[in-house]
Amino acid sequence: MLHDPAMMKRKLKAFGYVVLAVAAATLKLASGQTVIGENTVEREIRGWIDRWTKAFSAKDVDRVMELYTDDVVAYDIVPPLQYVGKPAYRGDYQQFFCPI
Repeated sequence: MLHDPAMMKRKLKAFGYVVLAVAAATLKLASGQTVIGENTVEREIRGWIDRWTKAFSAKDVDRVMELYTDDVVAYDIVPPLQYVGKPAYRGDYQQFFCPI
């Protein structure tokens, strides 16, 4: 169906994830040079992005959700625009990762 709302939502969400993945990859490539004295916070953030990218690429909902706190509040580009709590956000990832 050309204008199937569910398909459009999945495509918009996929686009959002692609943008996030590209941003993470860009950050990773840009950090190819070792900086002496790189701070702990930066290493922690880069590690989080790397774990998220690997889990997302593997479509591993459990590994993705390990990165979020129980009281996560996440915003999306498609309705619902907000997910409150880990179970709600897990459901969004499960729906996104399921085959069409």
